[in-house]
Amino acid sequence: MSVPSSHTGAVGARVGIIENDAEFREEIVRRLGLLEQVRQPDRAWESDELFLREQPSPGLDLLFVDIMLGGMTGIELVRTLKELGSAVKAVMLTNLNSDELIFEAIKH
Repeated sequence: MSVPSSHTGAVGARVGIIENDAEFREEIVRRLGLLEQVRQPDRAWESDELFLREQPSPGLDLLFVDIMLGGMTGIELVRTLKELGSAVKAVMLTNLNSDELIFEAIKH
């Protein structure tokens, strides 16, 4: 999903979002678009498969990742990106109340 930018110019972080809940994904895009520090919510993907197929992380500064994606978990995705040499920073998202998953995400 391409994301329209409400800010123009070259200043600000390039952000990507991987979230399988369409309503939540759109809300994140909307809110990030309001921040001057974000050049643009660059792209949003509904799955890890779509993200990996495009392999856009070299151009991103920050990636918001749902912990519970349809294929691999967000934790596994971040681990895979690190193994592939990506330097993108990740912020994990969840609506689950699972201390175990949250602590696993913090480790990576």
